[in-house]
Amino acid sequence: MAESHVVSGLVAKRSELVGHIEKLQDEIAGIRALMDCIDGSIKLFDPDYDLRTIKGKRTNKTNGYLKHGEAQRFALDTLRAAGKPISSRDIVNEIIKRKNITVKQDTVHTIQKLVLGSLHNLEKRGIVKSAKNEDGSRSQIKFWVS
Repeated sequence: MAESHVVSGLVAKRSELVGHIEKLQDEIAGIRALMDCIDGSIKLFDPDYDLRTIKGKRTNKTNGYLKHGEAQRFALDTLRAAGKPISSRDIVNEIIKRKNITVKQDTVHTIQKLVLGSLHNLEKRGIVKSAKNEDGSRSQIKFWVS
């Protein structure tokens, strides 16, 4: 009987998840209806078109903090202004300061991923270079404009 609060908490969580599933299933049903309309339109213009050949397209979720390409521009601007190798965390801190973003852990993590992705793309293109720490670890990679 002492565990009734645990059971009631689990029941509440399960109820929440069931509600979320039902909402998503309704959304899926709506999307399927739209797809059926589009399939009908395709068949109207080309009755022989094989709809099974259409592959799904990956969708990217926008982050709400930075526009497309902005992480790369901020990274390059910050690296040029520093004039010395700096870490991606320093770039993230500069972005947060310049864009006046409210600091939360998930916000910092999202921006960090964007900046690292941009820096690695720039590194592949030969625009920036990275270096390991003095001890050989990659825990705090430093970047600079080449």
